[in-house]
Amino acid sequence: MKRILSWDRYRGLAILLMAVVNDLATASGIPAFLKHAPGIGYTLADVVAPMFIFAMGLTFMASFQKRYAQNKVDAYISLIKRNLAFIGLGAIFSGVGVYFVEGADWGVLQALGVSGLITLAVIRLKPVQRTLIAMVILAIYQCSITFWFSEQVLAHLHGGILGAISWGALLILATVLLELYSQKKRTMAYAIFLFALGGLALSPIAPISKHLVSASYIFVSLALCGTIFW
Repeated sequence: MKRILSWDRYRGLAILLMAVVNDLATASGIPAFLKHAPGIGYTLADVVAPMFIFAMGLTFMASFQKRYAQNKVDAYISLIKRNLAFIGLGAIFSGVGVYFVEGADWGVLQALGVSGLITLAVIRLKPVQRTLIAMVILAIYQCSITFWFSEQVLAHLHGGILGAISWGALLILATVLLELYSQKKRTMAYAIFLFALGGLALSPIAPISKHLVSASYIFVSLALCGTIFW
């Protein structure tokens, strides 16, 4: 696959922000916007994990289509193995991390892996269909954390296995945005605006919260990541 400079720049920025946020996480006297919002709210630190999910979306469709054209079964097997490897590596790193950071039981790698498996299941569908499925996933997830499972999600970093469902919806929508970008950039801009508007409109009933991986947080993050990539 031919390298695209904008993709590399986006990934580089995501890594730079991650390094800054992680290094300053336990430091004192650091501005609040460089640390995760304590509960409800949004800071610069809260966009780092979504940027990695979005970065995964940059190559997800192209990688799958290239493999699918060569061998349909192998295309699925290859990406399933890759995402299971993410989950496995994340579990190893988190297992080591618990000795240094309290509660380090679930990391970005696990979220990436589960998100990839969810997205793989719908990747061959049309953008409109993928969007509708992602919206249904978010609606079900938001209802579940509103009425039943908020404590379970809050008990883990990045929402644990339940929160990964919401991250999966983010990755699905990222593939839709990036497909729009490849077809007509202005259409992507309209979609970014609608996601931002939707996230803000939803926030009074589903507050923006990285810890809960709420639907409003997903929409706002998607709009921010799309704007950064733009």
